[in-house]
Amino acid sequence: MRSLLPIFLLSIAQLQAQEPIGEQGAFITVSSPKTDYLVQEIIPLRITIGVEEKFLQENLIQPFRQRLDLPLRLEASCLQELAGSEVLPQTTPADRSALQSLVLNGALGQARRVDDRRIENAVFRVFEIDARLLAQESGKLEIPAASIQVAYATSFREDFLNGRVPQDRQQFVLSSQATSLNISDWPEEGRPPAFIGAVGQFRIRAEATVDSPRIGEPFELNLHIEGRGNLHSIPLPRLDDLPGFHVIGRLESSSPEGRSIRYEMAGLSSSISQIPPISFAYLDPDPSPKYQLIQTAAIPIRLRPMADGTSFITPPDQDSELIDLSGDLPLVENPPAGESAAIPPPPLLIEDIADIRPIDASRSHSPWQPLPYAFLAFALLLPLVLTAATLFILHRNEQRRLQALMPEPNRAARDFRKRMGEGSPDMSQAFAEFIAGRLECKLAAVIRPKLAIRLQEAGIPTDLAARSESLLEAMVDRRCDGSQSSNGIDVSQAPHLVEALEARFLQLEEGR
Repeated sequence: MRSLLPIFLLSIAQLQAQEPIGEQGAFITVSSPKTDYLVQEIIPLRITIGVEEKFLQENLIQPFRQRLDLPLRLEASCLQELAGSEVLPQTTPADRSALQSLVLNGALGQARRVDDRRIENAVFRVFEIDARLLAQESGKLEIPAASIQVAYATSFREDFLNGRVPQDRQQFVLSSQATSLNISDWPEEGRPPAFIGAVGQFRIRAEATVDSPRIGEPFELNLHIEGRGNLHSIPLPRLDDLPGFHVIGRLESSSPEGRSIRYEMAGLSSSISQIPPISFAYLDPDPSPKYQLIQTAAIPIRLRPMADGTSFITPPDQDSELIDLSGDLPLVENPPAGESAAIPPPPLLIEDIADIRPIDASRSHSPWQPLPYAFLAFALLLPLVLTAATLFILHRNEQRRLQALMPEPNRAARDFRKRMGEGSPDMSQAFAEFIAGRLECKLAAVIRPKLAIRLQEAGIPTDLAARSESLLEAMVDRRCDGSQSSNGIDVSQAPHLVEALEARFLQLEEGR
């Protein structure tokens, strides 16, 4: 038994030595289900990030003071803008418990945690971000590489104020493979006339709100189109050519499952016994592109004659955008075949004022009578005006007091240079005051998490904002523990960083 103990300890040491760390402790991929797509076809993209479990728990350094579930920075331009395609809005999953926080394109984002993967002898925690693109033109669609920036350390010390402080801060950038997709035009062969650009797989159904309206009486027809594809970016059927019916107007509503259109329409003849099927054509891209034509079921309907026995009316001009059928319609009783019935002009409306008697001047009201109402209104409004004025004065005084506590932005760089010229030993204080002056906030608000995000929101590039945050954190850490260590960051670069920030702020001010 004793002879086996050294062998067992040696095996544990070998396993520990094989645990991935650094670039071997993470991976990132960008993938799509296939490489060939059609114009207006939705392209699913998936960014997959994996981090070795122990490396994630013990070695990764939080980029901000606010703790992130996945402490790394992800840069993925394919989630923002891509030439030749439209980036569709991301859908929020129903189960939000699996969402993990990270830095995504310089802002706070979320990734979905999925099942762990075992790669060789290591367990990797895996996170995914899904995106959808809509191809706009044929040709090559280039998908740029996505990258993650990971900061880690192998040695930490415990600090009473700051917790785990890294002793040998290191970082690396890991990128995925760039790829390209083939986008093809719609095939000409077999394209039906009813095709309006729908690409995907769809279903269609319709129902009417009544089954026996009178001729010319408006009723509603609801059309529902559901499925998977570019449904939200195509025009919808107008139904202007639906035989025997006239469309008055339509109202659309959308949902993640599809689109619904409520048509207000009226029947034109008592000889009609059904609402004919409504056709919808789409291009099914899988497994090979093929046009499909689907129809709704015919809806039985009985059109009753009008109250005066009229069984046929002439439809209004179809070119009009909206026609109200609730009033009187031109009527034609059974016009002979081959003859067009003349539509009489609408009756001329004449306003007759003969029976209106003039106002008796002796009964006119005195101009002084409304005065009591004016005094009453003034008495009611006076307290509100006084309250509003008091609040305005208090708010203005508070703003002046706060502005007195904040450094002026146009003096921030000058004050920093002055203090450095005087040989000020506290460079962290001068650097923090410069940033506070430029962000127009209190000094205490600078020594908080999300400084890089606040700088980016002010217009500072991502890399420059991250360097500023890292430098300030290193200065504060060195000031708190009294040591000369700055976790591998050269604090002497503060003047150069201030000049770079000031130049960027000046550019932003000139562009306003």
